Amino acid sequence: GVFTELLGAGDGLLTAHHREDQAETLLLQLLRGGGAHGLAAMPESRPLGRGMLHRPLLGLGRDQLAAYAEHHSLEWLDDPSNFDTGLERNWLRHELLPRLRERRAGIDTVLARSAEHFAEAAGLLDELAEQDLERCVVDDALLIDSLRALSGARQRNLLRLWLRRLGLPLPDHRRLHQVLDELCTAGEDAEPRVAWSGAELRRYRGRLYAMAPLPEPLAAPIAWDGGELELPGGLGVLSLEGEVSGLEVRPRVGGERLHPVGRDRSRDLKRLMQEAGVPPWLRERWPLIYLDGGLAALPGLWIDRRYADSGWIPRWRAEFHQFAIEKDGENNDN
Repeated sequence: GVFTELLGAGDGLLTAHHREDQAETLLLQLLRGGGAHGLAAMPESRPLGRGMLHRPLLGLGRDQLAAYAEHHSLEWLDDPSNFDTGLERNWLRHELLPRLRERRAGIDTVLARSAEHFAEAAGLLDELAEQDLERCVVDDALLIDSLRALSGARQRNLLRLWLRRLGLPLPDHRRLHQVLDELCTAGEDAEPRVAWSGAELRRYRGRLYAMAPLPEPLAAPIAWDGGELELPGGLGVLSLEGEVSGLEVRPRVGGERLHPVGRDRSRDLKRLMQEAGVPPWLRERWPLIYLDGGLAALPGLWIDRRYADSGWIPRWRAEFHQFAIEKDGENNDN
């Protein structure tokens, strides 16, 4: 949102959320089937953008804040939409909570206290997930066998924390079970995928990988003069160390061959990428660099032996791509 974009490093934003707001948030989460983290409602402080959001007034009631504002002749604005009971929070505020207060005095304090209990429980769940993460995560990927060794509840708890750490939205309860059923029980050769709004999970070689939705592969060749080139559709940026002209960037179509340094002959690109452990979703998106009509390089993987001593090295940067292979005699990594 706007505040996320505006807050810089070291900035803090203070809001006037109060005890009744906390009670409303707890009830909203309860009606929506929220788990411990949702029922913990609003924390007093949390990161927001590059700064922090603070709610120092959560322990005070709305009447206390209103009395203070009136005593000091403060002015404020009332949002007209706050009275639209077609909105669920407003219905809780104007219809349900007044009835609950008639039935039980101090209900807002009781609900706020319950949110504190849920926050404590959520913290303990996170501590457990932290311990499981140490055993189950390698290079931001989840090890399937280690995940399977956990109980179902711990698997789901670990997945939630892992996704939050990666900055990805969490799936709903049904999709979370689908992740475990489809991705963790698939055959060794299967490459299943489960997606929801803003995220997708894929499996490859015994590991689970989580990511934002991937851009579409390159659709057509692009001439490249060697300057920094932004590929279409969010596929990243190409740059070049050294000088060479007449380059062309092409998508994979199948059947390409390359002769890496250290190999006695050219090899099929599909086999080379399989041997290097390049995940399938990256293989089809990896830009291929052509020179004089022939495949010359895969930035970050190999340069064809014909150009090994040419002094030019292509580089590829993309948010969805952090893959790298070990440097050895047959690779020309950038």
